[in-house]
Amino acid sequence: MKISMKCEQSICERLLIRQFAFRESVSKQLKIDSKLVHTDICAAGVANIYRKEESMKKEQIRNELFKIEVLRQRLMRPQFIALGLTVGQGQPRILKELLFEGSMTQKKLADACLLDVTTMSRTLDRMEQAGLLVRESNPDCRRSWLIALTEKGMDIAKKVQQIFEETDKIYCSNLSE
Repeated sequence: MKISMKCEQSICERLLIRQFAFRESVSKQLKIDSKLVHTDICAAGVANIYRKEESMKKEQIRNELFKIEVLRQRLMRPQFIALGLTVGQGQPRILKELLFEGSMTQKKLADACLLDVTTMSRTLDRMEQAGLLVRESNPDCRRSWLIALTEKGMDIAKKVQQIFEETDKIYCSNLSE
């Protein structure tokens, strides 16, 4: 939300009028010099206006980033569905991560994909049933498994990577250096 200069001046003038009345009231009650109170109130008022403006900017940025991510997902979703992937459970991210990093533990994969371990476990079960990945015993730890792509998983992961790259090109095409 952009505030015009005229509106901003009007707001500041109203704040100053309120501050002046408050200053006079405080100085009478405390029996101190009203100029000292005025200085403190003005400094606090400017700081408060600045904080609100900064907060508003941050909220606007968060909202814009959220909108961009939603639009990005809408653009990619049909392509992922055409590959037989379930988008909401992070399957494309899992395939992309395994493509670049190779086999890894479920915990490390969950951390890399920003998914909780329970969701990751269920998603890996579905992907294993679909023949996209396998669980292999971890030679470093008998209690964990290494997750690795199958040949079919590797082929789909490469297509997923192409979709991510094409989407990034679309989104970055209008950005300046």
